[in-house]
Amino acid sequence: MTPVQQLAACERTFRRHGLPLLVHGHSSRRDVFGRAAPFLLVVLLLEVIGAIKLDWSAWVNVAVLVGAMVALSAGYVGLNVARRRSGSILPQDVGRPELAFFVLAPAILPVCSGGQWRTGLAIAVGNVVLLGLVRAVVGYGLAATLWRGLSRVGTELGSSLLRLIRFLPLLLIFSIALFYTTEV
Repeated sequence: MTPVQQLAACERTFRRHGLPLLVHGHSSRRDVFGRAAPFLLVVLLLEVIGAIKLDWSAWVNVAVLVGAMVALSAGYVGLNVARRRSGSILPQDVGRPELAFFVLAPAILPVCSGGQWRTGLAIAVGNVVLLGLVRAVVGYGLAATLWRGLSRVGTELGSSLLRLIRFLPLLLIFSIALFYTTEV
């Protein structure tokens, strides 16, 4: 293996064991939010639903949803072009402009479509909290650590159960021998 391949294997091992901060050159932009970009994109697309208003008729809500999707897509493509990337690419390096777009774009849609200030504020606050959770879970490797811990608990419980099953006949023999003696 070349030194580059050895380094990549070592970094994969660190990430798998829940130690992503030990990776050389670790950055939140690439290693945390870049890895979480597909999840954040799905959340962004689902938050377009906040633009509808239940008081409106169904066809108006459909038109608002289509318009909101077009506006959100145009903003996303414009952000990518401004950052000198292809218009439809999912960024691997997620910086402050992308995070601000994630927080503000879906929050502006309900305000523009129906003057729903509370919905927009709730979406913005929820997105900020979600970014904090993503930072904690992905950035500190909580998911990998939890998975590794649960697998270790399962392995240890399985081996202790095997030991108990192997010890059971001996325990039965001693309990029978001790049960019938006068000292017991």
